[in-house]
Amino acid sequence: MDKKKSFEFEEIFEQNKRRIHYHIHKLNIRDPHREYFQEGLCALWNACEIINQIKAQWLHTSTSRFVNV
Repeated sequence: MDKKKSFEFEEIFEQNKRRIHYHIHKLNIRDPHREYFQEGLCALWNACEIINQIKAQWLHTSTSRFVNV
């Protein structure tokens, strides 16, 4: 998949790392070893992977419809 069209994890991470910290703080979770932050990163990574797969499937389906018509 084209790099410009896929979600680059580094870019998404930079946009959302403060959001992870915010939710940890909002839930009054003490995270001295950054374990919860790490879990947040894993959830963010999984979300990026799922979005990229969905976009790839949609692109493949859209392309094959135009080719088959």
